[in-house]
Amino acid sequence: MYDDPLDEATQGLRAHEARRVVEAVVMAATDPVEPGFLAQLLELPVASIEELCRELAADYETDGRGFMLVKVAGGYRYQTHPDLAPYVERFVLEGQHARLSAPAFETLAIIAYKQPISRAQISAIRGVDVESVLSTLLRRGYIEEVGRDPGPGQAVMYGTTREFLERLGLDSLADLPPLGDFARAGFGSRRAAELLIADGRVTVDGAVARLGQRVDAQHARVEVDGVPVTVRDGVVYYLLNKPRRVVTTARDPEGRPTAVDLVPTEPRVFPVGRLDYDTEGLLVLTNDGDLAQLVTHPRHGIEKTYLAEVSGVPSRATIRALREGVALEDGPTAPARVRLVQDLGENAALEIVVHEGRNRIVRRMCESVGHPVRRLVRTRVGPIADRRLAPGSWRALRPREVRALYAAATEPATSRSDESNPD
Repeated sequence: MYDDPLDEATQGLRAHEARRVVEAVVMAATDPVEPGFLAQLLELPVASIEELCRELAADYETDGRGFMLVKVAGGYRYQTHPDLAPYVERFVLEGQHARLSAPAFETLAIIAYKQPISRAQISAIRGVDVESVLSTLLRRGYIEEVGRDPGPGQAVMYGTTREFLERLGLDSLADLPPLGDFARAGFGSRRAAELLIADGRVTVDGAVARLGQRVDAQHARVEVDGVPVTVRDGVVYYLLNKPRRVVTTARDPEGRPTAVDLVPTEPRVFPVGRLDYDTEGLLVLTNDGDLAQLVTHPRHGIEKTYLAEVSGVPSRATIRALREGVALEDGPTAPARVRLVQDLGENAALEIVVHEGRNRIVRRMCESVGHPVRRLVRTRVGPIADRRLAPGSWRALRPREVRALYAAATEPATSRSDESNPD
């Protein structure tokens, strides 16, 4: 850890992170989550958890959300807003024929290859509770109870049904093919891919894919739900926490250390975007040119989140100006999300989220309003973040993170101001 004011500012993010953790845990749980468990998980007093949950519930109500955070049987859970009961009832009654979700496809693929398998075993593989997904698959007739585990507790064991075989055009489970390319793309197995194909969600070079269709994985453009997936051999994706005094290039004429020096030399990769010499934080490196082009192209506007220590303490008016856009020599900045994380007396810590890729954009924004940057750390690239990755360290991106990055780069742009030069 750094022994300077910005590390104190980083601690100021804990309350925001705690809110996100509570939301994620309560969302994933099938039973009400007790405050004591959340307190233990977050290492906070129970009273703080209770206050946090009350604040979340009040925020949802104020924002007019379609769900509520309520306390039931001593724990917290999400439930739909009573005003929306008619719509929820229609969904429950008529939604039987809706497409399966990605988690349902993944769970179904696990059952197909691992059956007979228990709920606990499926949860261990997927890393999440699967009770609601199993209920969906049972209701659709794709899986069924096939027995009991002879061990302690005699857990229910699940397997696929004749309906599952008919849906995929298989005569028996012996016809299941070996695991294939889509496992590398993060869809769990080739069977999961075939389920997606059968549902019409996969395209190859713009045309809806067919089961059994041969594809040139090295050159074809494969998409799932309109999001590209990579099935080529030899493609790698690294997440690096770039330290200061490292240049974001493959080589440097001045002999300074480069970001590429900090990751494996083979296969050869290149940085996706740039961080200047004195800026720290997350940087993606890959040999996937398609992803690099999508992420860096101005039209797609992938959001990047920075934590900046600045000289002085910006006023509310100054922060508002940064949010709305400030004039720079190469044109006004687009609207950004800016908030004061911590007042450090003579300095302050700001969280700044931008989607522009202009050179040194955050430093120039802060300089233009009279609060030059003292230290700058990028904490997120689109949906990718990792608070545990130490400076100078790297790790491979998980398949689901690669998919999320592709999805973020291909989703429609939203509410951006005109970025042309002013008249």
